[in-house]
Amino acid sequence: MANAARPAAPDVDRFRWLALTASLITYLLIVVGAIVRVTGSGPGCGGHWPLCNGQFFPPLTSWPVFIALSHRILVALAAPLIFGTAWAAWRSFRRVRWIVWPALLALAQFAIQVLLGAATVATALSPAIVAIHLASALLALAFLLIVTVVAFQLKNDPRLGDSLLYFDAVSRQVGIAALGVYALIVTGALVTANRAGAACEGWPLCSGSLAPDTVSGLWHMGHRYASGVVGIMLAVSVAQAWRLRRENAPVVVAATVTGLSFGGQVVVGAQDVLYGLPAFLNGLHVALAAAVWAGMVVFAVLAMQYVRLSPLKFAVPASARAQPGWMAAFAAHFIKLRP
Repeated sequence: MANAARPAAPDVDRFRWLALTASLITYLLIVVGAIVRVTGSGPGCGGHWPLCNGQFFPPLTSWPVFIALSHRILVALAAPLIFGTAWAAWRSFRRVRWIVWPALLALAQFAIQVLLGAATVATALSPAIVAIHLASALLALAFLLIVTVVAFQLKNDPRLGDSLLYFDAVSRQVGIAALGVYALIVTGALVTANRAGAACEGWPLCSGSLAPDTVSGLWHMGHRYASGVVGIMLAVSVAQAWRLRRENAPVVVAATVTGLSFGGQVVVGAQDVLYGLPAFLNGLHVALAAAVWAGMVVFAVLAMQYVRLSPLKFAVPASARAQPGWMAAFAAHFIKLRP
């Protein structure tokens, strides 16, 4: 009877590949956009937007021109893919809530991102605009990844498209860690935009100090301390996934890949500082940061889906639920770590 009551799964075979392609191009857009920032290639197209030095395809006379133009070409590729994903979601999957709404939000967020990109050029790479631009891009990628994961998972249970926000000991921890990763990446962009990347020599100390005496040094070390806190949160999330979701392969795979990506990002970040911030390591550090964010979104969506697909055999203790407001949230965050 339970199976008979389930709605039929919509045909998402072609749509899910469209959403995946849009997600991959958006990921590349974020990476190249960050390379524009860390290499100082923003002025490569002059003050012109959307043209580059007054032309659609200017002569590639230098690396800054090539990098800046590559970013704009990726914007041109991403636009029809994101629009196509939103249009297909609205046309064919309007009743699948966790496909249609994230797809429409991704389109809206992409439009905001394009406007912010123009503002970034107009304000000559203002640190605040640079950080907001990256934050917007990360949200657009998150919405597209939600659409992609839900589309791929619908055949497991069509109801997964109707509701997503289910929390247990794993999904709640992953959600909190995802918010930490998001904040960490945005503050990292602020460190770069404020030219604080070179404020510290050596790693893990900042020029031999735990608390540098310059504003740039404090920006830099603050980012390192935040990385440590977020790293612990992510490690707990991965451990929880292995301990409590070992039989759910998609969750474990997402957890492992995300954890390894974060570890790689830390190693590359350390080498980046030790070798004097070369462009290659800068770009690799950014690419891994975007990969960690993508992994966290996929990890969080899968963890929430498996609350419904395969509920854990325990709940958060009643003692945590009985406390009001922020106390309940605080207590649940720690008490839920044990079955």
